[in-house]
Amino acid sequence: MSTADSSLHTAAIMASHDIVENIRDVKTSLYVNQLHLAKLTTLVAGLLAMIVTVYYADLFQLTDFVFTSVMTFFKVAVVPPFILAVFGFRGSACTTLTGMAIGILVALALEKWSYWNVCAQAANVLAMMAAHYLLPQSDGKGWVGQNDQYKRTRQLIRAFKQNKNSTTKSINLE
Repeated sequence: MSTADSSLHTAAIMASHDIVENIRDVKTSLYVNQLHLAKLTTLVAGLLAMIVTVYYADLFQLTDFVFTSVMTFFKVAVVPPFILAVFGFRGSACTTLTGMAIGILVALALEKWSYWNVCAQAANVLAMMAAHYLLPQSDGKGWVGQNDQYKRTRQLIRAFKQNKNSTTKSINLE
């Protein structure tokens, strides 16, 4: 019960504090509204958990459901934005949610096809790119360039490679 309580509490705080403030770009919202949303999130998440555990009475069936259904949609919705972030793309919340929604819709539409997972991930990336370039974006969004520290490190590596065999030459860092 302690683990279930902790998980419900975490879900409620994430929904009422982290997600809603980032979507609406409101940093100070009323604590009463956050409390109501946290209570509602706890109720909905708890009821969904109870329904799933009643439907899947066997632990192996429940584990199979989690790893086949939930984890595949996690791969479709979360992995493509993460990979884009690793490669330097910083999208807005609207861009990311658009990509996630399109990816999940494509996954639901092509569920019986053998390569639906790859197609849904590609649809997620394409939808994020389309939303980013077609919708107005604030400053600082998009592809992140190289910072000064990275440029300086590359310059030093290049200088040391040029002069590694010669001990009498001086290193020119310009």
